[in-house]
Amino acid sequence: MPCQQALQLIDRLERESSDCRKLVQYNQTVLDRQQQELEDAEAAAVKMIQDAEERLEQTRQILTEKAAQLAELEGQADEQRYTSKISRRDARSVAEA
Repeated sequence: MPCQQALQLIDRLERESSDCRKLVQYNQTVLDRQQQELEDAEAAAVKMIQDAEERLEQTRQILTEKAAQLAELEGQADEQRYTSKISRRDARSVAEA
């Protein structure tokens, strides 16, 4: 009987050992997949940041160009108002004379 119990114990330990190996393999597979997902997520985050920085730079350039255009148009408008004001003053002077 003790020999039979020893054989049963060995059999049970071999099954537990096999189950443990399978669990370790499974956990290693899960860990490898999660590591890859983390690396992929990090790469995606870096790409998103780079894209956002590029869009920000493009927006800055467009804003600079539009601000320059606005300043030019405002300068032209000021010049037209000044010219128009002088023309009206000259027309009044001529009319009064």
